[in-house]
Amino acid sequence: MNATEQTLEELFIVCTEHGGEASLSALKNKLKDLDSLNAEEMTSHIGLMLESWGASAGDSEAKAEFCIFLAEHGAADSQQFRNALNDAVRKLLPPYLGRTGFVRALGLRDAALTLSEFSIRYRTLCKLKKGVYFFIPDSRGWGKVVDLDEFAPSVAVSTVSASSSFAVPMPLFLSSAKLFEPNLDTQRLSCSDRRESLPSQAWRAELRKKALSSLSEEEIKGIALHTLVPSVMSSQRFEEWWVQNGEVVSSESVASSSPGAPRRPSAARSIHELYTLLESSGDSFLLTASEAEKFAALFKTLAVRSTPKDNLMLAEAISMIAARAESGQALVTALSPLAEKCPFWPSVPASIPLHLLDVCGKLSAKHMVNFVRASSLLFPPEYLAALAVRLPLKCLSSLCESIDQEILFEEIYGAKTCSSDILVWVWKNRSKCSEHLASVLTLNNVVCALSQSELPKEWASAQRELKKFLMDNESFRTCLVGNAKGNISSIVHALQKAKFFQPGEQQSFLVKLARVSPELREAFEKGEGKKLLGSGGDTGEANLPAQPVVTSIRSYKQLAKELDDIIRIHTPENTAAIAHARGFGDFRENAEYDAAKERRRFLQRRRAELESLVGTVQMIDFRGIKPEGSAILGSTVKLTLPSGELKEFHLLGAWDGDPDNHCISYRTKLGEVLLYSKPGDSLSFPDGTPATVKEICPLPAALATKLADEK
Repeated sequence: MNATEQTLEELFIVCTEHGGEASLSALKNKLKDLDSLNAEEMTSHIGLMLESWGASAGDSEAKAEFCIFLAEHGAADSQQFRNALNDAVRKLLPPYLGRTGFVRALGLRDAALTLSEFSIRYRTLCKLKKGVYFFIPDSRGWGKVVDLDEFAPSVAVSTVSASSSFAVPMPLFLSSAKLFEPNLDTQRLSCSDRRESLPSQAWRAELRKKALSSLSEEEIKGIALHTLVPSVMSSQRFEEWWVQNGEVVSSESVASSSPGAPRRPSAARSIHELYTLLESSGDSFLLTASEAEKFAALFKTLAVRSTPKDNLMLAEAISMIAARAESGQALVTALSPLAEKCPFWPSVPASIPLHLLDVCGKLSAKHMVNFVRASSLLFPPEYLAALAVRLPLKCLSSLCESIDQEILFEEIYGAKTCSSDILVWVWKNRSKCSEHLASVLTLNNVVCALSQSELPKEWASAQRELKKFLMDNESFRTCLVGNAKGNISSIVHALQKAKFFQPGEQQSFLVKLARVSPELREAFEKGEGKKLLGSGGDTGEANLPAQPVVTSIRSYKQLAKELDDIIRIHTPENTAAIAHARGFGDFRENAEYDAAKERRRFLQRRRAELESLVGTVQMIDFRGIKPEGSAILGSTVKLTLPSGELKEFHLLGAWDGDPDNHCISYRTKLGEVLLYSKPGDSLSFPDGTPATVKEICPLPAALATKLADEK
């Protein structure tokens, strides 16, 4: 045995016994010089080392990285090696990527997948995160990573222009995608309508610089070919350009290209391009009077879509234009075509669904100031006040400062319901508010605001903050009592409507409220507190008989089947999964064991819920229901809207809801509105839309038969 072989063998012995970082590094350097790690002697050494390490292959980063090195350099495949690689990737991957679904996508359990292919998937997964750009050669397409789904597992992606989105199975994505840095330079490279003139060498260098994946010259050429042909140049011209060294593509040689000065933002053809051009133009762009006319022409024809991403880009584009406006008049000229055209600038703010306004809550503080400036120039104070009472708290500091407080008070006073956001803003800015505006802080307004349910995310935080003020801030409660001006009955009436209290909270709140008002304490001592609790508070409801929950035969059978599946199928499967996961050892870092245990907790909760439901829910056969005079379960209610449009709803059981087919559960807000209504009654939808009951009739025979679970 020569010296080199002896040294290599000694290194294997040392690494087998100790596996230290220095010895593993030295062994890697030796192995790099070998032509193959698949020789019989090498396979024997590696097998003995992995056998000695056992489950400790993932104990240290040095061991884990050595296992990955072996896979990348062609070591012989074996189940023992794959087990070690499984431990290694769990050690090396960050927590958000080391989840069971992502690790499974690497394919170590797939015997048909080579370790070389595993290595490619692993390196791609290490670089994978939201926002990175990618190119998939097989589909010849650029895209952007939007989200990662552990359970599918899949990668949610969008096109570069964000015009469409879809999911790609993660194993496929990891095997074929080439990743690139998430920045503007990459976006420019990926756009097929790019008109900048670049030498081919510069284009290649730029692509290599932005690449997160290794790229061969052939792969770079394939990406360039897809990106530039035919939108920028012909196939023949591409081949000429590709072999050029430093020559710039000219307008004469590329017929479809338009090189020259960069495109002006006012010449954009989409919201995405407008945003990109404004962001890249920096201080070089100034909104002059002549540019304002060009923007006005652009916005008259620009298609404004209601997707959240487009709305946010448009709002930020408006902010950037406002920041670079030469004058207020130029800004008004440029943006006037967008007034009442954008979803976040509706013609009637009170009528728009909140989720279309959430873009305002997503603007950064920098953009918010300029966005408010643009809004203030385009719209009168009355419109801004109507908008302010609908917007999330984050927007109000900038917006409300530009509105006269009396106008804002009149808008709040005239609104059907007061939002938590405007109340929190008034409370936090009470030292700056007039006495008139501060008077909107009443218990009735607070109760109405806290009773609103299913608010979008941007509004939920203010509602939580308002409730915290109510329960924990004595100064806030003192203000509410003071604004009642001795009208104790108004406080009691407001509390009778409060349905947001958790068990025990209402009684605790009454005690806290009585501490800040002798009059209120005296009223409670005379029995008002008992009346209040008896009207729907903590103690009264306990004395009422529980009303049975009613649903159709079909829905009941579905609940019963789900319960049976949990008992007979899912629970045994979960037990087996836990037993299998225990085999991987070390429960502290055993992701499969954690996932199986979490699944068990979910099954236990769901089983308990279903057992309670199946034991208490009453089945009903709607085929025999004939409503007489008023809407009851099993009725079809026909409504007329002010516009003359006819709406039809089927009032059904607790678990029969299917809004797409106009089937409404009687336990929903709309169901509560419809229940017991009569022809001629005027009512309001949960969103405030008025309607008149035109007719009440039995369910269609086909629907009644379906709900009876009969063919």
